[in-house]
Amino acid sequence: FLGAGAVIHALHGEQDIQRMGGLRRPLKLTAYTFLVGAAANAGLFPLAGFWSKDEILFAAYSTGHTGLWLLGLAGAGLTAFYMTRLYWLTFEGPFRGTPHQLRHLHDTPPSMGLPLLGLALGAIAAGWIGLPPEHGPFHRFLAPSLVEGLAPSLVAGPAAGHASALTLALLSLAVAGVGVGGGLLLYRTRPA
Repeated sequence: FLGAGAVIHALHGEQDIQRMGGLRRPLKLTAYTFLVGAAANAGLFPLAGFWSKDEILFAAYSTGHTGLWLLGLAGAGLTAFYMTRLYWLTFEGPFRGTPHQLRHLHDTPPSMGLPLLGLALGAIAAGWIGLPPEHGPFHRFLAPSLVEGLAPSLVAGPAAGHASALTLALLSLAVAGVGVGGGLLLYRTRPA
């Protein structure tokens, strides 16, 4: 959201992504931090969004909520698709705004740029802190509150084995890849 605000700020209030495009070069910091945020939201490994998506999907599947797992998996694919669309239409391709906007483009001031950088680095670092899953420092830190705060059905539900956890993680990553690929295929070739 801060990245979206930075783009809106740079375009003097413009909010229609159909009137953007080509902003990667003039808004380097915003573009690259936005890309990290979009990839984390899309659930790409090893960013923080991958681990949170994986935990939610694994909990649904391992407790026998197959319908919720399928809905979550479909949502993960759609999220990857629309995050790719958002990034591509905003930062790649030709600029589709007004000549006035193009002349007055500027990257974020430090008051916006530094938090953007901090959030992007946080999305990267939090992903690596989650390694290895179930035994990483972040998971150990949260363990006492997770066990006490879980619903009884989650604690008592059938546990999936390590192999199936890896299979589910790879499947969710593949679904995210299909979403990203679909977004690129559609919006890279025909942004209109």
